[in-house]
Amino acid sequence: MYDSSCALCHGAPDRPLSATGQGIQPAAPSLLSASRRNKPELMFWTIKHGVNMTAMPSFGKTQSDQAIWQVAAFIYAERGISKDKYEELAHGDAQGDNARVTLKGPTPEPGKE
Repeated sequence: MYDSSCALCHGAPDRPLSATGQGIQPAAPSLLSASRRNKPELMFWTIKHGVNMTAMPSFGKTQSDQAIWQVAAFIYAERGISKDKYEELAHGDAQGDNARVTLKGPTPEPGKE
């Protein structure tokens, strides 16, 4: 979910922000920066409810709490992540390893599609 929904505005290692990410004001923080604190409880609330008066949408109606907790845990645990590790987690390795970490988002719960 991070790679498909968050990286556009919050960035990913060695990847430029999307046009949307470059144009929003106030600018979105770089969540994977090594200096970020990213308290999981605060990140969960922010992802679920969004931030008024900013471009940060709420994901509470489109994603399960479990999926939101996974993203909150990821951005807490992977502060300062390298480009190679990020790409491996987001897309798997080049040999076709299917053991991927959930960065693209979970299968929607029934009724949450």
